[in-house]
Amino acid sequence: MTIYKQLLYIFIVLFLFTPIQGQAKIFKYQDENGNWHFTDSPSTTSDDIQALDGIIEQKHVDLNAELLKRINPRNPIEMAGIATVAVKTDAGYGSGFFINDSGYILTNRHVIRGDANQIQQAKKHIESKEKELNHFKNNLYSDESWIQKLRERLANDKYTIDRQHNAELKRINLERYYENQKRLREMEADLAYRQKELQQYESELNTAKGKFERATGSLADTRMFKIVLADKRELNAYIIAVSQHHDIALLKIENVTTPYLSISNPKSIQIGEPVYAIGNPLELQNSVTSGVLSGYRGDYIQTNAHIYPGNSGGPLVTKQGKVIGINTLKELTRKFEGLGFAIMITIALNEFESYLPSKE
Repeated sequence: MTIYKQLLYIFIVLFLFTPIQGQAKIFKYQDENGNWHFTDSPSTTSDDIQALDGIIEQKHVDLNAELLKRINPRNPIEMAGIATVAVKTDAGYGSGFFINDSGYILTNRHVIRGDANQIQQAKKHIESKEKELNHFKNNLYSDESWIQKLRERLANDKYTIDRQHNAELKRINLERYYENQKRLREMEADLAYRQKELQQYESELNTAKGKFERATGSLADTRMFKIVLADKRELNAYIIAVSQHHDIALLKIENVTTPYLSISNPKSIQIGEPVYAIGNPLELQNSVTSGVLSGYRGDYIQTNAHIYPGNSGGPLVTKQGKVIGINTLKELTRKFEGLGFAIMITIALNEFESYLPSKE
């Protein structure tokens, strides 16, 4: 089996984000008191005005009432579930949750911007494959050159044999010539096969590289995302803010009244108390895993509640359904199943305080 049979398995699709185009514009600006305002017309002299493309105008919708009616939650955890959403991107699903009744959604930064470590790994992977491809090409060029020399040598041998007068010597040399000719045909067939495989390998790599470059090029500009509600309806949400210090981001759906999660101070929860991670692993909406609060690690809450891919950005809640953290990652060891980690909700509230409406 030649090395060219090892076809390239592309994992770059984890980062394929593309902007979702909309039909109208919403503008946001910050007044002299630091308060944020949203308008459908740039009728302000603020230098900080920002156009938010893709916001689709719609009448006000009471999503809270509709979700309560359709889902009819029967306990605090199910109630928390209707405030949890899926954040849908071309790379897959992440999670998020409503933090107030005005459509504001907390999620992870890496859900909407991609994981910086994975992007770096993808770059290294592509660079490695390019080096491998160049190595394949050099070997192939070397083999092509050697085969061409063998063709020329056989042609010279045949010319010499045809002019030999000694019948026995001519017979021996012809046998050797035909053996070498057979070997040459086998080598030419193998070369043609490897050339075809190399062409396919190069095509796959170039396609993956192109997709990756387009995806990462537009990644920072993507501002609109599809949000899937607990009843599977899809709405557009746009970015309000992305933290530079923590793995958190704030999105918003316009013109809605939403269910939302009440907040509990994480430090008020004792180690050993039950907690629940809600999210959308493998597109399985509103999946719930349970565990206990295991401890605190800096800005993180540690739990043995399972946090799977797709759970990122979802809430970690108490048995009363109050949110204490934003599920963000899972670390595995060889000795035990693993621990889940969630960023404390207080970190997100402090980070995005200036963007969230103040409570009256």
